[in-house]
Amino acid sequence: MHKIMRFYILVCLFLLLSHTSKSQSADTTLIYRWVQVLASDSLEGRLTSSVGGAKAASFLYTEFKKLGLIGEGKGGFHSFEVITGLQPGEMNYICLGACPAEIGQDFMPASFSASADAEVPLIDAGYGFRIETDSLRYNDYEGKEVKGKIVLIRQGMPKGNEEQAWMREHAGDREKVMLAIDQGAVGVVIMMSANKELPPLRYDKVGTSVSVPVVYVTESIGNCLVENQSVKDLRLQVSLEPIKAQVNNVWGVWEGTDPLLKDEYIVIGAHYDHLGWGGAGSGSRMPDTVAIHYGADDNASGVAGLAAVVSYLRKHALKIRRSLVFVAFTGEEEGLLGSAAFMASPPIAKDKIVAMINFDMIGRLNRQTQSISIGGTGTGVESQAILDSLLALLPLKASYSPEGFGPSDHASFYAQNIPVFYFNSGIHTDYHTPFDRPEKINYAGIMTLGEVGARLAVSLANRSRNLTFQEAGPKTRGNTRQGLKVTLGIMPDFTASDIKGLKVAGVTPGGPASLAGMQKGDIIVAMDGKPVGDIYEYMNRLKLFRKGQRVNVDILRNGDRAVVVVEL
Repeated sequence: MHKIMRFYILVCLFLLLSHTSKSQSADTTLIYRWVQVLASDSLEGRLTSSVGGAKAASFLYTEFKKLGLIGEGKGGFHSFEVITGLQPGEMNYICLGACPAEIGQDFMPASFSASADAEVPLIDAGYGFRIETDSLRYNDYEGKEVKGKIVLIRQGMPKGNEEQAWMREHAGDREKVMLAIDQGAVGVVIMMSANKELPPLRYDKVGTSVSVPVVYVTESIGNCLVENQSVKDLRLQVSLEPIKAQVNNVWGVWEGTDPLLKDEYIVIGAHYDHLGWGGAGSGSRMPDTVAIHYGADDNASGVAGLAAVVSYLRKHALKIRRSLVFVAFTGEEEGLLGSAAFMASPPIAKDKIVAMINFDMIGRLNRQTQSISIGGTGTGVESQAILDSLLALLPLKASYSPEGFGPSDHASFYAQNIPVFYFNSGIHTDYHTPFDRPEKINYAGIMTLGEVGARLAVSLANRSRNLTFQEAGPKTRGNTRQGLKVTLGIMPDFTASDIKGLKVAGVTPGGPASLAGMQKGDIIVAMDGKPVGDIYEYMNRLKLFRKGQRVNVDILRNGDRAVVVVEL
């Protein structure tokens, strides 16, 4: 009898292990297939608004439907518009005496130009520098009345000054244009160097422009304008039109079972877009290489993590009280566009979203160290304790970061006072290059992180009370721009492209802005009396200040204008 019982137990154990092995194998196959499809040649790097991006959205729609996340009255495409480029409008001209100029051949509007016109005198301002410090004075505007005129400036630096660091620091086109506007210019003409091609219209992902018309002209046209500047007024008009496209997030629902709580939601998200073919301005770390950027880890791995969560729920037949909303975002690489659009016009009640879990680059789990990082752990009072409990029985070493802001879609949720969790398996040298390929992915690692995410989601969904939100961060970014000597101690809101000014997404406790009374949501519109229309103007204004200086910062708060005095 004892031998029979022992044999029976061994048979049951074998069948259990066999079933578990087959189940895990099926889960890994699903994850493998998602990564292989998303990071395939045919999807061409999944650039937002590209054919490959649309194919990725269609694939995910079908897969979500197979998993039961999309059905009658739930889930599907979440559509929104993005600007993909700029094109000249009908009215673009520059006209002065005997200087005929044709768009595309003799002149080109600057990508950051305003759509505006002016017909006023032209004034030549050399290279457009005005640098005044304790030890240096260089002023191309000295003795010139600029107010109400169009200014012509030469691109770059005078010959023989290329090694002058102090001059190179102020030689950017935007900075020179801003300086001209500060002098009162109502338009700017930038004269190219000899044999240098006119720059193409390239849409800036931040979507910002200055307040006056700006054009680039060839050297020959520039010289003609200078020679004829006293003949009559210069007529200048710029008209730029955005090129728009409709793109899609893909979302679905695992419905909760509690009649009272199923209308509350935990969002589990990952972005599916990447850099397409790369190239200049794409965000590629190899901008001179035009090749498919596969984005297997960034972020086909994170999207596959969504499949891993669903597989875990199905395998264990888990019932949850609150509902889980799965979202594959697009436009993350363009500036969190998909998650920002989701929060601006959510397909579910925004005030019922109680937490957000974000997977971004979870495909390179180190098989030896088993180390992961989890961000946002300070955004919920109870968050870290929950994670400690979940991870106690798993062979993972987790490093926590309390900050809610970060370089991924969870930032859009944290900005709306929602507790967030950001899972990442680590950065690597293939990041944003064509070498982030499927064969380098740790598929079992995705399944492991997916299991952690699933356990976390179940824990949050079944709690009697929701997490208690608290602000955590943001952590001040390093001063990476050349010449930037001071910091205000704020986190800019890069998603707020529909305002004139710079919106403050977060204020570092104890930093200059915090001590001055600046708050999250404030919009900086001027510094030291000079206008701030966007992130570029903000950074260039900041570059001119010094540590210990007191600066008046004009802000809009709830529509009302106020001034705060910041000591840098």
